[in-house]
Amino acid sequence: MSLFGKSPNELVYDLIVANNPLMTKLNVTIDKVSFATPSHIAAQDATDDEKYGRLNTSLKVSGVTDKNVIGSVNLSYRRIYVDHLFDGRVISVDGTGKTSTTDLLPLLQEKYGIVIPSTDIRTAAISGESATITFNGSSLAWIGNLKVFLTDMNEDTTDLTQIIKSTSLEGMSYEETPPDEATA
Repeated sequence: MSLFGKSPNELVYDLIVANNPLMTKLNVTIDKVSFATPSHIAAQDATDDEKYGRLNTSLKVSGVTDKNVIGSVNLSYRRIYVDHLFDGRVISVDGTGKTSTTDLLPLLQEKYGIVIPSTDIRTAAISGESATITFNGSSLAWIGNLKVFLTDMNEDTTDLTQIIKSTSLEGMSYEETPPDEATA
């Protein structure tokens, strides 16, 4: 299932259908269900695999009675940490004339295919060389923060601050005996 080019609602609906094929057989389409606000499932994640790999969200999905679908189900699933999704990549758009993080969303969709509704983020003013898009917790698909550079760059651009994490370097040393004494 691709994470790009679809709204968060479509992503969650597709996930439900992939795990419950009877939805398709009985023609329960996306317009026949409603999604409540998701809630984060807290846990003490000791490793990145635990943090990024576990089911981290609870969501109530209800049928739309006017469309002949009834009942409610509580689901657990994994929202995607956007900082992990784009780990090691420089995300950039031409932010010329843009004043808030919501102004960047159509540019991100056009360049990267990620669909982020403005209701899913905390709107913030932007200035300088980069902006951080912070998800507000109500997104069905996305969680976390996304750093966006405000100057459009090539996709092969590398940000050293994202790849050099260890800055106290051990290993380079020298012998205490001068080189000409060692050969004598």
